[in-house]
Amino acid sequence: MNYSNNYTLIDSIFSTEECLQMFNELTYEIFEKHSDLLSSTTLMVHLFPPDVLEIKKREQTLDNKPEQHSTFQILEKIELDTGKLSKCRMELLKYNTTYEFYYFLHNDWKKIGDKIKNKLLSSGFKPVNEWVINYMTNNAAMGKHVDAIYPYVRYIFTIKQPLTESSVVINDVDYFIPEGTTYLMNGEVPHSVLHNSAEPRIVMIGAIEV
Repeated sequence: MNYSNNYTLIDSIFSTEECLQMFNELTYEIFEKHSDLLSSTTLMVHLFPPDVLEIKKREQTLDNKPEQHSTFQILEKIELDTGKLSKCRMELLKYNTTYEFYYFLHNDWKKIGDKIKNKLLSSGFKPVNEWVINYMTNNAAMGKHVDAIYPYVRYIFTIKQPLTESSVVINDVDYFIPEGTTYLMNGEVPHSVLHNSAEPRIVMIGAIEV
């Protein structure tokens, strides 16, 4: 059912509890050893697919983006017992915005990623491109951009969303989308996020074939 011109709400197949447990299982070492890094920033946690890992090794783009969409750099690498934490920078060329964030690849990403992928498939969704859990701290921002994933659409599940005036801006319109909500969005529509709550914002982000 369409609730607005900019996104569509659908029934959720995940629960906030299971996704928070999954996120905590993947990231506990980061918060134990490097919580000082997570201030006014975003932590992206890899779920799947494996082909994105080859892109990472070549240090090209996050996900498989067309040329002239963005540039991607790895600024720093931190080896952990549970995986690899990288500080990254993306320049989103169309809107001249820069996005710095941390990206975590857990050693056992496939074990958890496959659970998510299989649940999507069994529910009638065909996941494509890269899927991550996106954790944003207070004052973290991702400037205006488009995702460049056409013909696919964005699939977002809001795992944790504190009460704020706006949780996402789509096509220059502010929206508050509460936690526990799943919605689809045209990634080619300009959108941005400025998280201004002391509590973190956590969402699962991917893309599906429609």
